[in-house]
Amino acid sequence: MLIGTEAADVLVEYSAKLGPNRSDAVKLNVISTEGVGVAATLLLGGSIPLVVETARSELPEPDNSAAVARMRRKGALITSPPSVLADDSPEAYYGGNDDIGDADRGR
Repeated sequence: MLIGTEAADVLVEYSAKLGPNRSDAVKLNVISTEGVGVAATLLLGGSIPLVVETARSELPEPDNSAAVARMRRKGALITSPPSVLADDSPEAYYGGNDDIGDADRGR
């Protein structure tokens, strides 16, 4: 199964970032052993064996740009999760548009 150089590299990197406690299914455009373009779904995770090898082919690499972008985006969220800031003001909790009066809010 041929997936292309960039897709293969990112596939391995993303699988490693998933670590032993996460998994994900990734859909890629591939060239089958018969030389036909098909879609393949691969299950990835740190505990799931994955092998990538180089191959010579006259066929053009399949377009996996969307899958590569998705794996990079999701991998970045694993290594650098977004920050969440707490806002403990009553307006944040109640939204400021409710029927609870100031006495009920502790004012």
